[in-house]
Amino acid sequence: MTRGVASQDAGPWRWYAFAVLKVCWSDLFLQAASSVCPAPPECSEEPLNFIRAWSPKTGRVQRACDPDATWTTDCTFECVGEVAERAYLCAHFNDTYTGWMAGEMGILAKTTDGGVTWARKDTQTVGTLWGMHFVDKDIGWLVGSSSRIGTTSDGGETWMWQLDYADPSGNDFYGVYFHSGSLGWIVGGSGRTLRTEDGGASWNLATYQIGIVYYGVHFTDAEVGLVVGSGGRILWSNDGGRTWSLRPTGIDTDLHAAHCANRSLAFAVGYSGALLRTQDAGATWHTTPDGSAQSSMFFLGVSFATESIGWAAGQIGEPPAVGPGLLLRTQDGGQTWTEDTRTSLLNQRLNAVAVVNYEVPSCPTTSTLEPFTGIVTTTTKTTTTKNKNANAVAETELELLTQITSSAGTETRATKNETAAVVTAEAITLSQAVQQGGSCTVVAGESAVQVVLSAEVLAAVAGSDDAVVVITTYEAGTADWGSD
Repeated sequence: MTRGVASQDAGPWRWYAFAVLKVCWSDLFLQAASSVCPAPPECSEEPLNFIRAWSPKTGRVQRACDPDATWTTDCTFECVGEVAERAYLCAHFNDTYTGWMAGEMGILAKTTDGGVTWARKDTQTVGTLWGMHFVDKDIGWLVGSSSRIGTTSDGGETWMWQLDYADPSGNDFYGVYFHSGSLGWIVGGSGRTLRTEDGGASWNLATYQIGIVYYGVHFTDAEVGLVVGSGGRILWSNDGGRTWSLRPTGIDTDLHAAHCANRSLAFAVGYSGALLRTQDAGATWHTTPDGSAQSSMFFLGVSFATESIGWAAGQIGEPPAVGPGLLLRTQDGGQTWTEDTRTSLLNQRLNAVAVVNYEVPSCPTTSTLEPFTGIVTTTTKTTTTKNKNANAVAETELELLTQITSSAGTETRATKNETAAVVTAEAITLSQAVQQGGSCTVVAGESAVQVVLSAEVLAAVAGSDDAVVVITTYEAGTADWGSD
């Protein structure tokens, strides 16, 4: 049974809505206990990842604050009523707090507190929304029934719709993924894969085959990605979706979702317990675990936080019949999966899964540049500065990719200073205890700033074997910063 057929089959969906309505009353007590997940620390002495996960279902969402936490259930707007009976079919989170869910009858919900509370957004459509993707907090896309394509530039507040790519057979679009604000892909019925390089203003059709349905698409970078669909079909691309190669899977059940972890490692999930994994860029696929032991499991979504930690979501029993919700977790890159039973109200189908992995930045340390040896040094060093009144002004980090040399025309590259701090330089000759003050020219780039030393500073260290150049950063108008 495909997603497209299920969405048109009114009988099972009516029964499904009634079943959900009955369990909503018990959810009222859980709703009051829900709370915002703890905020990540500002920095960490050791490498630290904050992993959060969400799984949408009818009228509500399951969420976990970390891989080892118990999953909670939150209603989006109301636990009973007409809106509570609509199924959320897809979800996307940009960070640990900002996310969206969409589904039946054009429903769209947005959260800014990690899924505790939700605001309903008007999509100006009553069609079914099967897939979504956002590249940042503002720019995103929706795809759905009748091959509709929606785009937003204000975080989902308003939407513009395209119907120019409708299939003559009336099939839907099911999956969408964007690598950037310009490069993206869409897949759907009639074996269609589409590619855009202008943010969706125009689309190029890469594949088309009547009788085939593609449900999921995912890329690990601008070139390498995969598409999954009906009959166990998997397409692999190494050129950004311009061309696709069919990869043998050894199964004929529908595959509904995929995740490409890197250029070699990828996952695909689907009906009859299909949990597929490749380590050779799709050349061979392995079913994990043994499909015969998991044939009652039907997966609709998969997502990974790292190459090791991920979840697969779905239900027990074949759709469109409604079975208990199903959530499996792996911590070894899909080699083994275990049922995640740390959940509440799993008597509803889970239609997708969204995961965010936030890497906590390292805590700053202060260091002094080593004296020059000769005329030039190429030591790479990271230096940071911290305002002494830390409560008033945020920390500023300056990363030196090439250490300052004492030859004319010296320049140092540093990461972009988000606080627009003033940068000055001072040359100190140790043996003579003489120091020469000077200035820096700071030129902001797309991802870095360029710091160019003044002639006075360069002249002071020219030919010296024991000179130190001190770079000082401080917020404009506030000379209260330490020096590195």
